Amino acid sequence: MKVLAIIIFCSCLIVGAGVWVFYPTSVQSEMKTFRILSQSEFSSLRKDALEFAHQFEVKGVEINAGDSNSSSFEIYCKGVPVLLVINGPILLTSHVMMGADSRAPDVARFRMDVYQRLEPEGKPGVAGPVPVQIGKLEKFLLKHRDGIDVEKQCR
Repeated sequence: MKVLAIIIFCSCLIVGAGVWVFYPTSVQSEMKTFRILSQSEFSSLRKDALEFAHQFEVKGVEINAGDSNSSSFEIYCKGVPVLLVINGPILLTSHVMMGADSRAPDVARFRMDVYQRLEPEGKPGVAGPVPVQIGKLEKFLLKHRDGIDVEKQCR
């Protein structure tokens, strides 16, 4: 009986370790595409994003904008990505991470202001709408294994 209990315990331990190591996690995003901006137009947009992030820094909003020639910037809510904007060679793409609007409403307002300045173009190949919520197992693994706490709020 003790041998059976040890075998069951070890099997459960191996399955748990396998889930911990191999379970795929991701922060899904909704992608929108727009007409590409010139370097000067994108620099202006990037400058607005820097000013916005500085204004809401107290609430936990951070930005990674690279240098002045960078063609992308990413806005974070307390270390968790919420918005990625890339001025690529063909299209400007915007990726809004799942749950970003509820976690960082100020970023959502900034994003909508930016969208009004951009001209939609192309149709991104999206399988369907992005889920609004992440599952409990994925939240746990993102937080404790990957270091991304998707429940942090920037309010």
